[in-house]
Amino acid sequence: MLVRLTTKIPVLAIFLVTSAFAVETDNAPGAFCVPVSGATMTQLSGGEIQNGGTATVTVNCPANRKTVNGVYTTRFSGIVFGRDNNTSTNLCCKALSSSPSATVTGTEICTSGVTPAANYSQLTLPEITDASTTSHFYIQCKVPAKNTSDNKLSLVYSFRSVQQ
Repeated sequence: MLVRLTTKIPVLAIFLVTSAFAVETDNAPGAFCVPVSGATMTQLSGGEIQNGGTATVTVNCPANRKTVNGVYTTRFSGIVFGRDNNTSTNLCCKALSSSPSATVTGTEICTSGVTPAANYSQLTLPEITDASTTSHFYIQCKVPAKNTSDNKLSLVYSFRSVQQ
């Protein structure tokens, strides 16, 4: 009996250690992002969202808060795939968490100039931590206005939620 017990403990210990580091990842189309403060964006047929206006638009891109082994995730980061076509303003995004009592704000990451033709920019957002079970996670982006010299539009293709 003692031999059996000792062979089961390491297996259980390995399970507990590996499950604590489980990562939940999902992608969502830019069309899931919602403009704030009454601004408008245009949804494209491929699920992107673009700014055809003359001012930068802030959008909130919600992420479904995940549970891993029955416990809410506490760490959140993301990746935004977008296009910056404005020569004077950058596409900028950050990870956030919000609850009825507090907001956790991540570091804002921005493009560095116009995205080359036929490409997209990938903004990798630093991780935030929030242990509150009443919080929700989201990504907030500032999408530049159309470029005045050539009328090219900036957009968000999609965003990735990474939770632990």
